[in-house]
Amino acid sequence: MWIPKRDQFEFWINTAKERGYFNESNRIVIAIDLSNILYQLIAETSNLINALNDIIPYLMDSILTTFRGIGAYRRYCVDLGLDPYIVLFADIGESKYHLSLYPDYKLHRHVRPDYIVESIPSLKKIYDEYGYNRNIKKAPDTHNDLISVGRLWARRYILDALRHIINFMPNTRCIVLDNMEADFIPFYLEHYKIKAGLYITNSADNDMLQNINQRHCIIHKRYNIITYRNIDKFIASHIIGDDVIVPSVSEYYCLYKAIAGDSADHVKGVRGYGKKKAVKVVQEFASHIKRHNIILYEDNDGSEDILEKYAKILPECKSLSTAFKKYGEDETVSTILLCLRLVDFDIISRTIRKQPAYKRIVDVIDMLIDDESYSDKDTFLSILDEMFAPVKEKMPNVNIPSEVCRTDNYWSNILANCFIGV
Repeated sequence: MWIPKRDQFEFWINTAKERGYFNESNRIVIAIDLSNILYQLIAETSNLINALNDIIPYLMDSILTTFRGIGAYRRYCVDLGLDPYIVLFADIGESKYHLSLYPDYKLHRHVRPDYIVESIPSLKKIYDEYGYNRNIKKAPDTHNDLISVGRLWARRYILDALRHIINFMPNTRCIVLDNMEADFIPFYLEHYKIKAGLYITNSADNDMLQNINQRHCIIHKRYNIITYRNIDKFIASHIIGDDVIVPSVSEYYCLYKAIAGDSADHVKGVRGYGKKKAVKVVQEFASHIKRHNIILYEDNDGSEDILEKYAKILPECKSLSTAFKKYGEDETVSTILLCLRLVDFDIISRTIRKQPAYKRIVDVIDMLIDDESYSDKDTFLSILDEMFAPVKEKMPNVNIPSEVCRTDNYWSNILANCFIGV
């Protein structure tokens, strides 16, 4: 987890205070993408076997890394007189929402079958011996089941542990969604769940750029703090690959992605339209919105209402004429609307709040945020002792988190920061 330097963080907070963001509330919401912590396990296929064989030590490191991030943010915020609410988010399994719309979503992310087959004995042993028995059966034999299944099981093991632990901390919640991408959670928290003076998302995922507004900034692993003041420059230099400042793209980032496509998620966009052509369409679209004084996202709109507005405006964009001639207007607009359903957090949030099939997802988030229970530091350490007793019994030489936090002054102070200000 990448944590900004204290002076960087203080500068942004003090700037926010000067602008009056905390006049009504001193609460600050910090959403942390757990994929940052699990990156090695998720991304490095070649190390899959080693990662699985070493999953217990890896789990301990993941827990301590999480403590460090939570402790640092709480200390920063409390010292600045703020009331921090920290949400860690992640997901497990393929997103049924996205696959129902687009079966090829993330299809290119695969693990070779031999890696999966070799991984099963290690995983089964871990689940059986350490209390996470998921009834692992023979190797899956369908193409979709083969996608990342080994990493899925290992990821589930670690996230199950983190979810159980973190929710005992004060004003700290770990939200793990099954079969639904969790990327929309920071947006959902800001617009539907928690009122705060400022919102921060810690993530290296460029999809989070759509969250940026005057009260929401992104802490990016490689590019420090991205705010509404420098997002145009960031997109121009790191996304489009041009020095031309394009403010309309930051405002309509999802439309830009829907046209240009997203290779990371196997979303192809409009055929024949790369980054520069997509920019022209977005600029023309933005001009039309401004000229006709259209409010694209109104509070009472459902997701279909918003998509209908897109469907009416896009044919007015002359920059899309090439696609209209080659593929037809209906097909081109339908492609863009489909991509918007996949990438736009606002549309996703409005959809899952209204459709019964996804109500469980909203219920899980709401239940965790509404639950105000937590433990003190000593009780928390006792919970860790109990949770990892089977691990200690099987692997006496492994230093479980509670032992580390009791015997090592550095980690003891880290954990104390996780409970500061309560």
